[in-house]
Amino acid sequence: DDQGYRYCGPMIHLVQGEFYRVNGNFSGAETSYDSAIAAVGELGNLREKGLAHELMGRFFFREQHDESWAAHHFDYAMQAYNSWGAPALVNKLLDDYGDILPENAGQSEVSTALVAAATSNTSVV
Repeated sequence: DDQGYRYCGPMIHLVQGEFYRVNGNFSGAETSYDSAIAAVGELGNLREKGLAHELMGRFFFREQHDESWAAHHFDYAMQAYNSWGAPALVNKLLDDYGDILPENAGQSEVSTALVAAATSNTSVV
């Protein structure tokens, strides 16, 4: 039913993406990852959002050798993992891909403002 697909759809797309990737169908993999990211965006599930962007980032890094798009997706993954409260996942991405990530990777504008406010004893309005 529609409700079941709503909750399982993103994971189905991720599994399809991985299947396509390991079988060398990179076009199918990218399409499936894109579909997963779009589907999870509708749900707001931070864990699945992080996973979808992480897998897309790995795809761009390993298969497409595109560090720019990989870093883009890793950054979104780390933002989702940070918001979800999973610092170990953020640290794992930083350890594995830190050399291609921007200095403020994984921090949304809101979290960056909160960190800045905390270090300067000001408040965020």
